[in-house]
Amino acid sequence: MRHGLVLLGSPRPGGSSDSLARQFMEGAAEHGLRLETLPLREYRIRPCTHCGGCRRPPHRCVLAAEDDAEHILCALEQTPLLLLAAPIYFYALPGQLKCLVDRAQSRWLTRQGKRSDAEPTGLSLSLLVAGRPRGEQLFAGSELCLSYFLRALGRSLAEQRGVRGIEGPEDITPDLCEAMRDWGRRQAELLPPSHLADTPGAS
Repeated sequence: MRHGLVLLGSPRPGGSSDSLARQFMEGAAEHGLRLETLPLREYRIRPCTHCGGCRRPPHRCVLAAEDDAEHILCALEQTPLLLLAAPIYFYALPGQLKCLVDRAQSRWLTRQGKRSDAEPTGLSLSLLVAGRPRGEQLFAGSELCLSYFLRALGRSLAEQRGVRGIEGPEDITPDLCEAMRDWGRRQAELLPPSHLADTPGAS
């Protein structure tokens, strides 16, 4: 069985982004890709304080032994397929997910100034869900943030999906469920053969 990881960024279990991510997971499972969930709300992540500790080699965060951020970042770096699923609050990512993004500063500094022709690790996707039905830039800031976050982890954002007008799971239509399952099926099919080895999740 092939493995991948879904990072659930919502502070609320069973909400809109969780529900749509699970539809994606069901579709991927049809093609032999088992996606494990990593709900950020179940982990402790302290915010970056810009103390400067990671500026010095080996660029290790001074908080690494005090919470779960390092463990989670390692899992995200290693998984062959990663789906980042989160709601949008005030045109931005939820607080705990943004805390994790900021804690990747040590990774960014490690890679800064280094040129590499290596391919990005695995396949990375984002699913952002908003209750607001309108707004040209509704997802733009969060997608840019996640793009640079993944760069710090040696990954790149291959595809982004933004879903509007979903206040809660009750707003999710059967057509939208099927679209998410189909997306999962297609991504499982597209995963390059070099990334098909089993990879442990964060749990």
